[in-house]
Amino acid sequence: MNHDSNQRSDANVLEGAEFLRAVFDFASQCEERSEQYLTREMNEQLGTLLSLLDRASSCWWGCRGDLHTAEHLIGRCCSYAMGAFALARSGFYDESIALTRTLGEIANLCYLFATDSVAFREWTDADERGRRDKFSPLKVRLALEQRQRPVPIDQNRYRQLSEKGTHVTPHIPSQMYNVSGVSKAGGVFQEAGLFFCFAEIGHALSIVAHCAVPLCTLGRDPAERVNRAANALGAALRDARSRVNESFPGTYT
Repeated sequence: MNHDSNQRSDANVLEGAEFLRAVFDFASQCEERSEQYLTREMNEQLGTLLSLLDRASSCWWGCRGDLHTAEHLIGRCCSYAMGAFALARSGFYDESIALTRTLGEIANLCYLFATDSVAFREWTDADERGRRDKFSPLKVRLALEQRQRPVPIDQNRYRQLSEKGTHVTPHIPSQMYNVSGVSKAGGVFQEAGLFFCFAEIGHALSIVAHCAVPLCTLGRDPAERVNRAANALGAALRDARSRVNESFPGTYT
């Protein structure tokens, strides 16, 4: 194609604010299609757990009167989870996974703190360099292993999230969640991408929820509600994982 024909083609391509409006309109169509695939249980269970955690993070059931370090941590997780879910519904799956990886890092951190109050105080009192040296994602995973604790976001899961959503490599195409192996632009609906994102968001958020109970010292009633909602989300996650395995067998075992 010569230079003149390139110029003629460009004349029909949107730019400026019109381009942005077109992109968001296109993504809204993906959202509508996503809603057709997400089951009522998926939306209900995720929404309920997010609502409960939002209340836990904002002292809805009573304020302890301290620095609210734990509450801020839980609130951050709510924001990451809601942002990741919004991106997934709009068809920006890699971007959703990038946020979910961060959510997973915090899930491991919360699990360490929920099972080791000394570690929580050390993290709270440490300076920036101390937190970076002792509480990096790798150090947190190693600390859990050394304590013979389960690692909610283990090395294999963390690597998968990193390769799909964070680390740019020449071997993993962007937005590729289809059996044809074709890379897609953001905003294009892909069933496996939607359910993979939902499964990973839900997994990490469920861990955070169980940890929020001791970290925020929730009372008996709200603690039972949070734990119950986290467990209830598990059934929806099983369905999502099954849908992913239909396209990519063996992703979840």
